[in-house]
Amino acid sequence: MTDRPDTSVENATQDSPPIEGFSYALKCGISTAGKPEEILQYVWQKNGEEIPGENGEVLIIEMLRREDGGTYRCAAQNLPGMGEFGDPLDIIVWCKYRRFSWAKI
Repeated sequence: MTDRPDTSVENATQDSPPIEGFSYALKCGISTAGKPEEILQYVWQKNGEEIPGENGEVLIIEMLRREDGGTYRCAAQNLPGMGEFGDPLDIIVWCKYRRFSWAKI
């Protein structure tokens, strides 16, 4: 018997924090009971809304902005069917540190 895939969102940016202006990647981690079937489709959500056009295993967010912060979930479909949206990952986008110096006036 083969089950639908269980999913969880994982940081795919090798422990890098989400910082404004940088890219950030999320991976849809898959686990199934029994032998996993080939995944046919992925679906991504941010704050409960589907992200249009994002259907791959990895979601790459280019040039992070504060608005990119939120709760991300993914689901995957294999031959037995579409799994449920699994464990989420909350993203808080950090402000990019900017150096400055005080000029003498």
